[in-house]
Amino acid sequence: DLSLSSITAKEFPDVKIVGSYSNSGDTFSRSLSQPTRTHSLAIVLTVPLFSGGSLASSNFEKYFAEKKLQYTMTQKKLQLENSLKNTLIKINVLKQQGESLAINVSQSEELYRLTLKSYQLGKSTLLELLEVQDNLLESKINLAQQKIQFYNLSQNYLWQAGLK
Repeated sequence: DLSLSSITAKEFPDVKIVGSYSNSGDTFSRSLSQPTRTHSLAIVLTVPLFSGGSLASSNFEKYFAEKKLQYTMTQKKLQLENSLKNTLIKINVLKQQGESLAINVSQSEELYRLTLKSYQLGKSTLLELLEVQDNLLESKINLAQQKIQFYNLSQNYLWQAGLK
């Protein structure tokens, strides 16, 4: 009975008595010393025509809130899939880059070995040998940095995919 009465409470007419009293004047000091008093009294009758709209409205709000949640979840899922695909592409690029850098390191090592022999035979200068050695060290540093990037990106991918 209580639940039913709370649902139908807005179906019945409502009567209110509203009143007001105020002092006013053309200046602030006159409104205190010689105020013009205003009184009003009103009886307000409110008769609801139809409140079924509020029930229908709440059902529509619930329906559209569920649709919005479904849309948001689908959007987040697509964003995650897109992020995973992009990360996998980056991983493959880093893998190929690592293979290329490994070849570069082996070539730099061979060039250093040949330049060292040439220097020992007196055909190369010390400056040429040091330049080749500097290039070898730089290629090894680049390979190490690439391996770190590859590892970090791979671990991030596994975490995002829920495999780790």
